This record gives sequence, structure tokens and C-alpha cells, in this order.
Amino acid sequence: MSESIRQSNLFAAEDYQKVFKAYSFIDYTAYDFDTLKQALINYIQSYYPEDFNDYIESSEFIAIIELLAYFGTSLAFRTDLNSRENFIDTAQRRESIIRLAQMVNYVPRRNVCASGLFKIAAVETDQPLTDANGVNINNTSVYWNDPNNADWFDQFVQICNAAFSTLNPFGRPTKSGTIGSIPTDLYQLNNVLNLNVTYPTSVTINGQVYPIDVCNPDFITNQTIFERDPDPANAFSFIYRNDSLGVSSANTGFFLYFKQGNLINVDNNFEFPVPNRLNPIEIQNINQDDVYVQETDQNGNVITKWIKVPALAGENIIYNSIQFSERNIFDVISGANDTITVRFADGNFGNIPTGLFRTWVRVSANTNLVIRPTDAQGLQITIPYIGVDQQQYNLTIVFNLEQTIGNAAESETNEQIKLRAPEVFSTQSRMVNGSDYNVLPLIYGNSIAKLQAIDRTYSGMSRYIDLNDPTGFHRDLIIF
Repeated sequence: MSESIRQSNLFAAEDYQKVFKAYSFIDYTAYDFDTLKQALINYIQSYYPEDFNDYIESSEFIAIIELLAYFGTSLAFRTDLNSRENFIDTAQRRESIIRLAQMVNYVPRRNVCASGLFKIAAVETDQPLTDANGVNINNTSVYWNDPNNADWFDQFVQICNAAFSTLNPFGRPTKSGTIGSIPTDLYQLNNVLNLNVTYPTSVTINGQVYPIDVCNPDFITNQTIFERDPDPANAFSFIYRNDSLGVSSANTGFFLYFKQGNLINVDNNFEFPVPNRLNPIEIQNINQDDVYVQETDQNGNVITKWIKVPALAGENIIYNSIQFSERNIFDVISGANDTITVRFADGNFGNIPTGLFRTWVRVSANTNLVIRPTDAQGLQITIPYIGVDQQQYNLTIVFNLEQTIGNAAESETNEQIKLRAPEVFSTQSRMVNGSDYNVLPLIYGNSIAKLQAIDRTYSGMSRYIDLNDPTGFHRDLIIF
């Protein structure tokens, strides 16, 4: 036997003539069970007419053909499914869509929780106190702007001062600034440490109960109020605002900062350094903003607070706007059902975590929740604090919602991700033309209800020309 004949016989699969001849017998239109079964029968009838001619349904050979048709159908379905999941236009699984969006540098947004300010309506303490007139006010609820109590302001402030740190009595705040053109101060309580990072309560909306966390606030002047990183060793703070419209104004008085949801912590022990470590948190409905990572000791005390890289286009664990000197960084990868995976650095662009780590996440209602003042009246929490006599007392706070809160948003749907990811990718993370202005802000998810930008200029127009439209159809941008 010559070498060429022997090789053709041994490696028939590599003989293109035999392969081509075999493929010419295949019915490529057969896909489901019925068409595959009929194609197999037609093949046998055409090429083996003398070997088999028993085509009744009770035949054993027909049973084998049906088994092969079932296997072919299952294989075809899975092959087609896998193929469809590799393209963002045809993908159906949430996990596939998220991964494909991340490939084009689009970060799908999780739900955004409702947040705002509760106004403190009344305070009460069990510490022995008397006001300037010698009236006993312990275990007495003192209401803000009480028309039946001429001394309400002095009594209210005295109870607050009893719970405040001695370094910042009323009038000497720990921080002052302006938020939304309203002067804003921060007052620190001398609360018992290592007990609570938030104070939970709840509101009932349309018969459904939603959890609320009263958080420890901070603010950046001329920007916004935000929640401090959760740390049981931090002192709790009140907010005081005065819009100069009188004590009856909704924006004058003491306030508590709140977020809708429950704050949960997950502890991990990273024994060995692993570059690009992925730490999955399989908790559903984690909101977009409240993910915190801390290195702790055996007792849960915070050693180091790690910094989250913003979840924006162009920002990730390697390329980001964080200063290079800050190496304790992480970013958050969104998963199906608003689960997350915390990703750490590789050791070159950031430190590799080792030791005990605690991850805080807030689970919020994945809905466009609107909280009205009628939904949050007479809520109450109790904060233990240390008095000037170094004894522990309890400050009871009653608070209400004065203004409607509607800043919650659902997570992006599959269809929204499919639509936005390719469009945002085309902007290359910059806004130049009108299409870019219509598309790029959508990286903030469903927080933007509707957006439209219209081109008013063209290439070559001088930037010194007044762009005010005399027809009144266009006008300068107004920021609310």
C-alpha cells in the first residue's frame, strides 16, 4: 500500500473529497425534532433502501432515529443559544448583556435609592435637665416651633446640647457651608460608639413597608449632602439649616439624613495575595452608590478605608481619576439582579488586599419610589449618648418628612442597556456633537427621565457670538 493511499484511509476526516461528499448529504434546513427525524428517514431511504424498509412508529429503529433527533434538537438549541448570547442585539440573559456592555466600556447602572432629609419635630432625653427658668424638662418631649410653649427654642437647644459633644454646642458647629443656597451646619453628638452605624426605621407607602436608614451625614459645600463611610467608631451628626424664612420654614431647623434600604456587611478573610482578586457579593438589589470596603482587625475595628473607583465610562481599576498615591482602591462590577463583584487591583496600579476585610452594601427597593410627607410623619429613633457627667442617657427623636422625595430609580433594563451601550461607546466618553449630548449623560442610568439636546451652532461660528435666541425657542442652560 502506497503512503498516500494509506494516509487517506487512516485520516479520512482530513480527505477533503470525502468531507465534501459527506456534507453534500446533509439537510441543513433540519433544525427541530420533526425536521431532524424526517431528514434522518429520508437519508436512510435514499442511501440504504435495501437494508431497512420498516418505517412504522413501533419499530425499534424508528425509536433510535427519534432519540438521535432529540439529541440533535437539544444540541442545535444550545448552539443557537450560545451564539445569540454572544451578540448584544440578540442576547437575552442579563449576565450576558452586562458582560457585552462592559466590553464596550459601558457600565450598566444598578438601582438608585431614595434619599433626603427628615426634619426633627421633637426631642426628649432621660437625663436630668432644667431650663433657664428652672423647669424640669427631662422625659419631656419638646417640639420645634411649639405655639403652646413660649420657651420651646431654649428647651429644644438645651436638650440637643446635652447630647452634643462639649466641643460643639449649638452655635459652634464642627463644619459650616452652603447647600442649595441655604447655610448648613454640622453638629456632632457624643453618642455611645461601636453600637450603630445607622438607625433603622420604616415608612409605609400604598400598604407596603419600605426600610429606611437614618445615616451619619457629611457634606461638601456648594455640592451635596452624603453619607459617611460606615464606621461604628464614628460619632453621629445632626444637620442644622436656616433659610432665613423663620422657624416655621421647611428648610429651617435640625435635620437627619436618610437613605431608603438596609445596610448589610459581609466579612472576608483574604489569606493570600491574589492579583485582580474578585470578591462576589451574592445579595440582590444592591444600589448603585452604597458599596464600602474596609480593612478591619479581629474585633471589627476599621484599619483602612478603601476608595471606590467611580462606575463611569472611562473609569476602572487601572485607568481612573484617583491620585496615583492612593493605592487602596477597588471597583464594582454589576451582575444579574443587582448583585455585585468587588474587584481589586493587580499590585501595579493598586495594592493587593490581604487580611480581614468588611464590605458594606445597602439593599434598596428597585423601583421608582416616591416618598411624600404624608407617608413619613411621627417617625422615631433613640440614640444612646454620654452626658457631661459621663453617664449614659437616651435621646429620643421624633421626625417628619417636609418635602416629597422622588430621586429613586430602577436599575437599567436589558433593552435599555442594549440601546445605550453602543450609543455611548460611539461618543468615546466625550460630548462634541448634538448626538453626544443626547447620549453620554445616560451613563447615569434611569436617574434621567428624558433628555434632548439641539445643536445651535456650527463649525466655524465664533465663540464670541451671543447665543441667545431672539425667537425665544432656545435659552441659556438653567441648572436646578
